[in-house]
Parts: sequence; structure tokens; C-alpha cells
Amino acid sequence: MTSLRARLFLILVATTGVIWLAATIWIYLGTKRELEHVLDTRLQEAARMVASLVRDDGGAGGAAIAAAPQVANGYQRQLSCQIWSLDGHLVAASSSAPAERLTEAAEGFSSSLVAGEPWRVYAIEDAARGVRVLVGDRLGLRDRLVQDLVRGLVAPALLILPLLAGLIWLCVGRGLAPLKGIAADLKGRAADDLAPLPPRDIDELRPLTEALNGLFGRLDAARRHERAVTAFAAHELRTPLAGIRT
Repeated sequence: MTSLRARLFLILVATTGVIWLAATIWIYLGTKRELEHVLDTRLQEAARMVASLVRDDGGAGGAAIAAAPQVANGYQRQLSCQIWSLDGHLVAASSSAPAERLTEAAEGFSSSLVAGEPWRVYAIEDAARGVRVLVGDRLGLRDRLVQDLVRGLVAPALLILPLLAGLIWLCVGRGLAPLKGIAADLKGRAADDLAPLPPRDIDELRPLTEALNGLFGRLDAARRHERAVTAFAAHELRTPLAGIRT
């Protein structure tokens, strides 16, 4: 590639793209971690709410499950609740819950595979009532939440990427303007004009101007030396020619 402007443009665009990609990955991982924490907290709250409703109801009726929080925000219902007796019988379940037991864990968080689909489940065991409350959501829905959130952040960035590339192109051109100024100065000079270039306040151009001024100085010295030699030779030849003419 022969264009310095195009080379700098590609370098800057590639660097910006790499940084942007790294930032996107970082946002994705951080968002997923924070979202999982929030959703796990929601599982705990939902399980405790259902367990408290079971205690208040004096049993594990269907009304307790109906009162469990359900979330419908463009996705399918995310939370599924089950109440199992400690002897292994399903007492009640929400409409979105699968037929299989959500988890075999007695208490706390666990991950399980239900009907070939991964789930995140929180369990609370109430020994006094003889029931175990299970509340879970599908991990696939969590991934969709993260993807939609990251997509909402990345989409505007992709839309302004052409604008960013245009600004980089203009800024690179403006940064290289002093080089064009030097080229215009040299192009407009006469062949015998060996005056030094005006000093530049740009650190990267100072060595170039100093090298060119040094070259001009050496050429001027060589030209003066050549004129002196020519004048001396003309003077030395003038006397023999005058004698021959005489």
C-alpha cells in the first residue's frame, strides 16, 4: 500500500475494531454475571414467597402457587414453581412448570436438566409442613435476556461505525496536512532556490526539515565551490591566452 493516509486509516480502524470487540466481550460477560446474580436473587425471593404463602394457607394448595410471581416481559413466563411433599409426591405446580421434578437437591441453588433443557433452580425445604418448594427458570431464557441487552448496546455502535470511520479518515488527512505543506513549498521553489525551509513545530517533521535544510546547505556550498573553481580556472587561463594573442 503506497498511501500513508490509507495505511494509517486501516491501522486506526483495525485498532478501534479490536478495542470495540474486546469491550463488547467484556460487557457481555459482565452483564451475564450481573444478570445471573439478579435472577438468582429473584429465584430466592420467589421461593420464599411461595413458602410463606404455603405456611399462611395452612397447606400446599393451588392458591399458593397461583399467587407466585410470574414474569411476562416479551418472553415466555420465566419462573416455574413446584411444591413436592417430602415423600416424593407433587402437591401443586404452576402452569408453566414441567411435569418432571425441577431438581433433586434438597435446598439451595442447583442446576439441572429437565426434558433436555438446562434449568437454574432454588429449593426451600419446610420440614414442619412436610413440603419442598422448588422455583426455577430456564437458562436459555437467561441467555436470551443477555443477548437482547448486548444487542441493544452493540446495534447503535454498529450504526455509528461508518461515521467513526469517516471521522478517522478526515483526522488522518488533517494530521498529514503539514507534509502536504512541505511538498507544496518545495514544488513552488525555483531550481536555484536553496534557502532553508521554515522550522516546524511538529516533532515528527523536525528531523525531515532539518535533513532537507542540511541537504540544501551542502548543495549551496558545493555550488559556491564550483563557482570558485570555475572563476579560478578562468583567471589562470586568461594569462596564457593573452600571451598567445599577443
